[in-house]
Amino acid sequence: MRRLLAVPMLLILLLCACGSTELSARTPVRFRSELLGKDGCSFSTALTADFGTYTRDFTLDCSCTREETKLTVRLPEEAAGITGTVSGKNAEISFLDTVLAVEQCSSVSPLALPGILYQAWTEGYISSMSKDGELEKTEYTLGQGTQQLWVLTWFQEGQPIRAEVSQGENTIISCTIENLVYITKEAENHESAEENLGGD
Repeated sequence: MRRLLAVPMLLILLLCACGSTELSARTPVRFRSELLGKDGCSFSTALTADFGTYTRDFTLDCSCTREETKLTVRLPEEAAGITGTVSGKNAEISFLDTVLAVEQCSSVSPLALPGILYQAWTEGYISSMSKDGELEKTEYTLGQGTQQLWVLTWFQEGQPIRAEVSQGENTIISCTIENLVYITKEAENHESAEENLGGD
């Protein structure tokens, strides 16, 4: 009789484990579908770049599309208001008025982070998914060989709230993500029209 009871219990445990994996898999896939169904997304990020012997902190407002990433530096205060555009596979950064000189972490500029996240979320290879307490964690891979990046993203209620970018065995950038909003061309056109009309 004990053997007969043990088999259903084992099946229940296996089914629970499968259900958890399935739930984790749905989150990054659903988020990717939502992003690809829009023209992009905007969000704020507070990041820490690790240069090995020291770190640097930045807070950025970002707007990401398939073509480019636009960013505005909020912190540090001495760089506040500087705007730039990141484009291309090599994450080339161009600045509108003032150039902000930032060292690279390994081969990655910290200011390229928003575009790296957007690329991982929309086209990166999903290499693993797991639960991390109340959060869901997804690992993406981008690139190949010595330029390969691993992008970890933690999701809460289907939305990314923090991330880490690693190259080799080193975590080079970690960040929090807030105020994520999907971008549509209609919204961009409406905003441009308000600016042209002097709207607030």
